[in-house]
Amino acid sequence: MRKIFLKCFHFYFGVANTLKNEQSIYFNFIIKLFLISAQDTTPTAFATA
Repeated sequence: MRKIFLKCFHFYFGVANTLKNEQSIYFNFIIKLFLISAQDTTPTAFATA
């Protein structure tokens, strides 16, 4: 289950990085939701990127 979760996280994170426009706010929100849900997967490494 965590592998699928991390794959989805990396997908949304990559999309947010490629957009870099008003839609990135929406993806940042999704990323924050992922970070809240995955507190056992080093969220600080993703939050600082």
